[in-house]
Amino acid sequence: RAKVNLDVRNRFGNTPFHVACVSGHEDLARFLVNSQQLNVDIEAENKNKNTPLHSASRRGHDGVANFLLELDQGNGDGGGNAFNSNGNTLLHIACRHGKRHVIDRMLKNHQEKGDVNA
Repeated sequence: RAKVNLDVRNRFGNTPFHVACVSGHEDLARFLVNSQQLNVDIEAENKNKNTPLHSASRRGHDGVANFLLELDQGNGDGGGNAFNSNGNTLLHIACRHGKRHVIDRMLKNHQEKGDVNA
């Protein structure tokens, strides 16, 4: 049985899970997270320290962003409060790109850490 390396990175530092989220493939993201055989790092950071949640939100992939926010709410994972290399959290990114649903959900369900860029 062949093993799949989900920690392999592309030239931007993205894992396969990161690429699925950045590309808006919600079904694939759910499959990877829910698979019993795979150990997916949902907080993986790329070279710019963006998590899959940062990038999915910035790209407007609402389904993926909502799924990752659900994970973040459930167990503290997901990268919702992670700072990228510019000192921005998901809330900063969502505000910059006008992602109202992400902003509403974060303000309702999360408490943001102390902000560098506030």
